[in-house]
Amino acid sequence: MLEVETVADEMAFARLREPWNALLELGDGVFLRHEWFDAAWGWARESATLHVLCVRDSGRLIGIAPLCVRARMSAVPGIRVLEFLTIPDSPHCDFIARSNDRERVIECVLEHLRQQPPRCDAIEFARLLESATALKELQRTAARQGLRLYACGVDSELGVKLEGSWEQYYATRSRRLKKGNNLVANHLKRQYAAIEVERVDRSAGTEWTEQLIAEVTRISANSWKRGTGTTFECAGPGEFLRRWTYAALARGWLNIWLLRLDGMAVAAEFQVIDGDTVQALRADFDVAFDATSPGTYLNWQILQQLFDGRRRYYAMGTGHNTYKLRWSNATRELRGWRLYRCTPHGVLWKAWEEWLRPKLRWLRQLWQAHARPTAAVGSGDE
Repeated sequence: MLEVETVADEMAFARLREPWNALLELGDGVFLRHEWFDAAWGWARESATLHVLCVRDSGRLIGIAPLCVRARMSAVPGIRVLEFLTIPDSPHCDFIARSNDRERVIECVLEHLRQQPPRCDAIEFARLLESATALKELQRTAARQGLRLYACGVDSELGVKLEGSWEQYYATRSRRLKKGNNLVANHLKRQYAAIEVERVDRSAGTEWTEQLIAEVTRISANSWKRGTGTTFECAGPGEFLRRWTYAALARGWLNIWLLRLDGMAVAAEFQVIDGDTVQALRADFDVAFDATSPGTYLNWQILQQLFDGRRRYYAMGTGHNTYKLRWSNATRELRGWRLYRCTPHGVLWKAWEEWLRPKLRWLRQLWQAHARPTAAVGSGDE
């Protein structure tokens, strides 16, 4: 008999650390460990409630669905969604279970949510890697239980294959990118006597951790993201930074890169070492130095140093920013499933997301195609 236990308080969640990590298999990765979710909860607790589901077989823990209930900003106000415990910097998520238990864990979780759903308007399992077993298993299990799932959270993450040498890779980049990098480097050299790229990892020891957190927080607070509520001087993001920095540095999972101009840190990149992958979580620069393009310079120098043969892939995070497009030579897809519940808000949100919004998008594209001027025949461009 499988039983489902709901963990909704922080003390019980903290006690799950050892049995949670014991479920992980080789290759599951850092982002499924309890330490990551604990740090994420330090941020998410500002706007969410815990709803972690533990699946037990005769009292033995065999699987975990790391979930929370959170309000969702949408065209329909007041939406509440049961979703994975993630933060804006979470690259992906999944169920926690050994491979031979995954199918029945997912089936048990869906059955439990069908019979005893929390107070919410939709249930969502997003940020699943396209290669994740759960992506297909959720669809198969939902079909057996008569549940209708809708695709959601489709996104892609650009990256760089760290194969061969830096010289071989850089030779494949555009002339425009190389010219821009040289201009930035020359500009910095003319303005600053000392240009230093510093890499902080476990070898730096722990005595500098507080100073490091303070520097990263200052850069984040002065970045273009200020006012968004996601910078590290804010309570939730700041708690995440503190928890994850202490936990990850001690275990060798964290790289923090700093660009110093005449001794002052003006740009930073926060990375997680996840097996043979280097995952970029956050890149910030002080906008007071925007004219010198410190972010561009730091990203260039980081990539060059990552071609040291130690890792195979550099994941740049979701979002097709211009700088990512210029550097990337690989893509990973993220997908998810959503189940709408028969609440007033759930019905309205389903109507908006699955019918009205696509219809409006189609009409806008039709209007744009009709309004686009056509080139005159015989315009003299021959």
